[in-house]
Amino acid sequence: KGRIPRVLYVAADTTRLPFRKESADTILTVRVVHHLEYPDKYFNEVSRVLRKGGLYLLEFANKRNLKNILRFFMGRKDISPFSEIPSQVGETIRNYHPKYIYKQLSSRNIKIEKLISVSNYRAGFLKKVFGSRLLIFLERIYQTLFPSITLGPSIFIKGRSLREDGGQYDIPAEKTDASGTAGVGQFMDILICPGCREGNLELDRSKIKCKTCGRSFGHQKGIIDLRI
Repeated sequence: KGRIPRVLYVAADTTRLPFRKESADTILTVRVVHHLEYPDKYFNEVSRVLRKGGLYLLEFANKRNLKNILRFFMGRKDISPFSEIPSQVGETIRNYHPKYIYKQLSSRNIKIEKLISVSNYRAGFLKKVFGSRLLIFLERIYQTLFPSITLGPSIFIKGRSLREDGGQYDIPAEKTDASGTAGVGQFMDILICPGCREGNLELDRSKIKCKTCGRSFGHQKGIIDLRI
């Protein structure tokens, strides 16, 4: 109920994505990276799974945002927002300096094509004084005039996986089945066992079994659980 037809739902560990090498045309990561203990391992998986020429859309919590900068210079914040070391927020959240994220992508041959700073006017008193509609209007103006000035609490990145020599690949047309729509069956061909990192997964009504290592995984209510 409420799920989109012809979409395969998979629960997985971000450090052991159960997908074959270069099997994804596009990867979207929103509100995830700041919860990861080992983001470098996740970026390794993104680099492995994303095909050359594929699109990578990423959002991350920006440590070097305007609010943190002002608080630091006012003496209300001890940790420098200009350091590339991630800042801990509570027990589970980490904010990252933009340069840290840029280096993670660059070292994996993912070229940044576009940056957008978002939630630049995210403050309760601004919303009360000016209202949401005006703030959204101002947000659009800011993103249009100053796309490279990343002072908002969140940053969106549009990236592209490059060839090893740094060149770009042509973007292929979307694959479709005989009916002209994306078929669910084609997704099963790209799954691998997260344990032995091999394919040969068998799907039945209640479970998925790896024919290589014998591991079994749950399959309920349209969601395949490929966590170990």
